[in-house]
Amino acid sequence: MPHIYTIGEALLDIIIAADGRVTATPGGAMLNTAVSLGRCGVPVSFIGELGGDATGDRIVNSLAADGVDTTHLIRYNGRKSTVAIAELNARGDAAYSFYKDMPEERMKGSLPLPENGDMVLFGSFFALTDTVHEPLVSLLKVSRARGALLMYDPNFRRPHLPELPRLLPFVRENLLLAHIVRGSDEDFRLLFGVDSADAAWELVRSHGVTVLFYTRSDRDATLFTEQHRIVLPVPPVAVVSTVGAGDSFNAGVLYTLHRAVVSVDRLDAVDAVFWEKALRTGIAFGGHVCTHTGNAATIEFAASLR
Repeated sequence: MPHIYTIGEALLDIIIAADGRVTATPGGAMLNTAVSLGRCGVPVSFIGELGGDATGDRIVNSLAADGVDTTHLIRYNGRKSTVAIAELNARGDAAYSFYKDMPEERMKGSLPLPENGDMVLFGSFFALTDTVHEPLVSLLKVSRARGALLMYDPNFRRPHLPELPRLLPFVRENLLLAHIVRGSDEDFRLLFGVDSADAAWELVRSHGVTVLFYTRSDRDATLFTEQHRIVLPVPPVAVVSTVGAGDSFNAGVLYTLHRAVVSVDRLDAVDAVFWEKALRTGIAFGGHVCTHTGNAATIEFAASLR
């Protein structure tokens, strides 16, 4: 059966709601997606790094309980696992502070070899980090050569804007490696000064990207391929927290692709009905996560899909 791999940062998310309530849960953009997929019964592995501490143990155990394979999760003895503090405003939007203790040499453990039919999701600031660049790109190139489908989510944040001249070559390299991109309007505005879905499509298309999911928060989402352009509104929900909304959208797309066994060589043959379903499922996953303080699809939501 095709397998999904997500690769990125693993951390403990401490979420402080506007009313002062505090919750702590494993987090990281690609980890959040893996948790949603694992809870939905999809075979998924998370590739990442943790310290050799009790917090890391807690995260590993939590992933295993949610059905996420951690064979390729690297542990660093003597280091502390990353912690992120997310402070929510009244709208549920988060401002982040990160506390990291990573070694200089990273991602030197045993990495998987995804093959034809498998899917690999990568992105966020992890995919722009100097110290993981070489092993990450090597894994992505090997995966692509073996026929795996690669999906990239830039997930670029405003605090990194001063570093953009240094980071932009990494972003462009990631686009060149990806078959599918899921980016928000804010991603494209910050990275490229692009303010429309059509302009974003032309940009990623020029890098060889085959499919684009362009999201605009609580307004709408657009799907682009060479043959299709589909726009769907985002239904209103009572927002508690936006943490993990985009990550959950990605899970919805990958969940749909996996169930239909869509491989790289079948992307051009997928019809509008299927792409609308993938877009609608992504929106449903993303909207659901906004209704609670967790950063992934709940077990109850996953059960409703089954």
